[in-house]
Order: sequence, then C-alpha cells, then structure tokens
Amino acid sequence: MPKTSAEKNHKKRQKNKKSLTPVSTCIVEEKKKDPLEQIKEDLQKAKEAGDHKLATKLRQDLWVLQDQMAGVSPFLNEDELEESLRRNREREMSFQEKTVEKSVSKADKELKKLQKKLDKILNIKKMKEEGKTLEKNQVYKLPLFKYG
Repeated sequence: MPKTSAEKNHKKRQKNKKSLTPVSTCIVEEKKKDPLEQIKEDLQKAKEAGDHKLATKLRQDLWVLQDQMAGVSPFLNEDELEESLRRNREREMSFQEKTVEKSVSKADKELKKLQKKLDKILNIKKMKEEGKTLEKNQVYKLPLFKYG
C-alpha cells in the first residue's frame, strides 16, 4: 500500500528536525532581568555587605520604579527623581568597586592576623631566652616557627 502524503510529510519533518539540532548546546542565553527584580537583588547584596547608604538609595529607587509601574507620580521633586534614575545606571559599577574594596580588606585582615601570630611566637622565644618558665602550649608553638 502506498504511503499517504501525511506520512511522507511527517517523515520529512522528522528528518529536518534531526538536521537542525545544534551540534553544541553549551551556549547559554543570558536573560534580561526585570529592573524591579534587579533592584531587589542589589538591595539584598547591599544589606549583606553592610552598606546602609546604598541600601537606602536602592529602596528609594525601588519605590520610584514601583510608583512608575503603577502609573502614580512619585512624591519626589525632579532633582531627587533624576538622581534616582542616575543611580540605577551607576548601580552596577558601584557594586564592582565595593567588591574590590572588600576583597582587599579581607587580605589585609589575614595579613594582620598572621603578623599577630608571628609577634606572639617571637615574644615566646624572647621569654625562653630570658629564662622564664613557659606554659605547655607556648613550648608547643616554638618548633612551628623556624625562621627569625
């Protein structure tokens, strides 16, 4: 029995689907976020970072955006409104700078902590040279420090 045209068309469609499948599926499409969601995420990041001034400004930006979406005129003068809109554009750059500052301060903290440990060990070594009796935990720290 001969094949119907519907069967032939179905077979052609299946063949075309196989030929159109992408070879690489590694490409991930970047979805644009809703500005409201972006501000909420940035507000949460600012809270976690402890940047209260930025969090306050982001809250104001959030209120302005929500008022605009609702069709209500925000209760801000034009200068504050312009400033809020300008901050929306600069928000991304601001967070990148804050992240760099935080990472530098963490490295400084670690360096300070290590310097403090070194000072304690040197102090213990000095006490040993002076002939003072050392506690068990102090004696334990001396073999760990071989330099200086």
